[in-house]
Amino acid sequence: MEFIVDEKVKSVLGVDAIVGALLTNVDIDAELPQKFEDEIKDLTEYAMDVTPEMLEENPVLEGYREKIRQIGRSLKRYPPSAEALINNMKKRQSMPRINSLIDLYNIGSLKSMLSIGAHDADSFTGPIRFVFTEEADSFVPVGGGTKPVHVGDFVYRDDNAIAAYLDARDADGFKIKEDTKNVLLVIQGNKNTSAEMRMEVLEEICENIKEVCGGDYKIFEAKAGQKTEI
Repeated sequence: MEFIVDEKVKSVLGVDAIVGALLTNVDIDAELPQKFEDEIKDLTEYAMDVTPEMLEENPVLEGYREKIRQIGRSLKRYPPSAEALINNMKKRQSMPRINSLIDLYNIGSLKSMLSIGAHDADSFTGPIRFVFTEEADSFVPVGGGTKPVHVGDFVYRDDNAIAAYLDARDADGFKIKEDTKNVLLVIQGNKNTSAEMRMEVLEEICENIKEVCGGDYKIFEAKAGQKTEI
């Protein structure tokens, strides 16, 4: 896979590099060991106690908000994904459960407050580009509906379609499916999160996934203004 990162990711958003991982031959529905069930329980209890002030003061979440402000989009419509997950958990009184692989990267997101894109790696055609859009477009987010994309919005995409929008919403056409075997995880980060910090979080997530779901993984760093092949 080839990744092409616009130089403006650094100059405009303050992100030196995108970090990600390619996981291969995983069993996304493998049984989740009790230690991770216990961790989900603890994180759910934590989420119930999180206050709006705690979310507002978190520097990682504030870095994501600053990215949305810079692009001029609504924080109400596009909050940081970890914040949205916590608020969802508060409403449900539980963490949404789909499969073990998604559970494991949600654990990582809740612990770090990082936004993590998760995709079926085989859904991509051609290089994956992290760019600011030059013309109006649209995409279908996970969950359905059609969302507009404006000139200047930040996305990543392949040759055919947008895969993720504003580091806040993943596209339905690239989501992890029941038959997914190869997974791409992406942590774009923000100016308050170093590439080293994001890679450490990703390493822990990937090790947990390998322990539970099998397979193997490769972590990579795609620097702004460069092409990276993995």
